[in-house]
Amino acid sequence: MWGLIIVGAVIWGLGRNTAPATAEPRLTQINRAEVEQALNRVRASLGILARECELSESSELSPEISESSRVEAFEGQLEALVATDETRPLQIAVTGRKSVGKTSLVTALEAELAMGSTLDVEIQELPACLQREDATLLAQAQRADVLVFVVDGDIRESELDWVERITATGQALILVWNQSDRHPPQQQAQILGRIRQQAEPYLRGDRILAIAAAPSPIEVRQYKPDHSVETSTTTPAPELAALSECLETLHQDAPSLIWATSYRAAQALRSDIRREINRFRRQRALPLIRQSQWIAAAAAFGNPVPSLDLLATAAVNVQLVMNLGKIYQQRLSLDQAKAAAKTLAEVLVKLGLVEVSTQLVTTALKHNPITFVAGGATQGLSAAYLTHIAGLSLIEYFEQCDELAAREGGAILNGERFAAIVKQVFEKNRRKAFVQSLIRQAGDRFATKPA
Repeated sequence: MWGLIIVGAVIWGLGRNTAPATAEPRLTQINRAEVEQALNRVRASLGILARECELSESSELSPEISESSRVEAFEGQLEALVATDETRPLQIAVTGRKSVGKTSLVTALEAELAMGSTLDVEIQELPACLQREDATLLAQAQRADVLVFVVDGDIRESELDWVERITATGQALILVWNQSDRHPPQQQAQILGRIRQQAEPYLRGDRILAIAAAPSPIEVRQYKPDHSVETSTTTPAPELAALSECLETLHQDAPSLIWATSYRAAQALRSDIRREINRFRRQRALPLIRQSQWIAAAAAFGNPVPSLDLLATAAVNVQLVMNLGKIYQQRLSLDQAKAAAKTLAEVLVKLGLVEVSTQLVTTALKHNPITFVAGGATQGLSAAYLTHIAGLSLIEYFEQCDELAAREGGAILNGERFAAIVKQVFEKNRRKAFVQSLIRQAGDRFATKPA
């Protein structure tokens, strides 16, 4: 049974169509029914988290804070989403780079609303999008029903990336070019045309507008009867007609926009819950990996394998595959794992990971004074190293999977996606310090003891 490799399990899923587990349907018109479906998925995930908390509290792992308090916090957020009111004011957020006129735009919009606008909206200015951690600002932006993204000229690559990220969620977005009054009319048309050309793959053309939230003062000359000229300056009113018209159009669909915001919030809440679930599961999974890596090492120490192919085959116990799958609610039968093992052992060798791991271990042993009892030190340590890499890779893969989708008949393992994860995990764990640490741990277990 020790001759089956963990990575081999993935070949079972080759040829089966599997969408990324975290992908949710992108909906642009959302209603109460779709939000309720999303909230049901949150409730199901909360149930799983509650069970994980019970397992954690009954184990020897001492939680840093009360696990029940985490569940209660998530339940509070869920209750707030359940209470969504589609008649509330529409939430509009304004963001963009520093010094593009966000504050001026918010001030101008609020002044326009105060003059008797029929729009029932609340306006908020967000921090500059390139000054804060992207994930933080993106999450904050997603809480708005409509996001107004401000640029001050030809759109930059970083700004276009933001447009793409926001529109990918289905959130209502308006891209406005502010300070357009600083250019003559012909240049205005050219610049707006370039912005639309860049952004229209992600955004409708009627959502890409030119405005002037705080027009520059202009000089006014008044010619008097005595032929003298009196010069003064005046500040034109903000030019927001295009933006106001766009907001009025969106406001007609306010309930759908509000439900879309709740839908995105439900997705985000479920993602937070799943991260917490995975944290608990990883705490239970890592000891299993460490146990299996030393079992594989002991077998290779006692019976050094003659080739890289056999080393790959000997790296991991198939029981680890099944145990990790059980923790992550992705159950694999023994027959499925066995059927996959031989083919994927060859794939592991083909990727070059076995050879590279052997070279890493061999180099590290040359600089280590530890003497091992058995002669298969390189093979034993390589087997432990490969088991560790394979186990972490399976954890990473399962953390991206959705146990709810698996129960509904989705594919459990996808070979292509898993292979990419293996490479990433290998790169993270090929550092010299990690290999040296592995050797020291092996020394405590297998080194020759002085008489």
